[in-house]
Amino acid sequence: MKKLYEKNELAFAITWIAVYCVLHSLANPLNEKIGIPYMASAVFCVLQAMLLFLFI
Repeated sequence: MKKLYEKNELAFAITWIAVYCVLHSLANPLNEKIGIPYMASAVFCVLQAMLLFLFI
């Protein structure tokens, strides 16, 4: 990811937006299976935020 960021910041941002969309698409069915609204979405958001903070 660091090479992508150094090479093209726009591609880096678009990649993270795509990852965000995919994770939320996967989280919606998991939320229904778990039975707790937005729980899987929250977990995925926290994990993604932690990864971005570690990258920074």
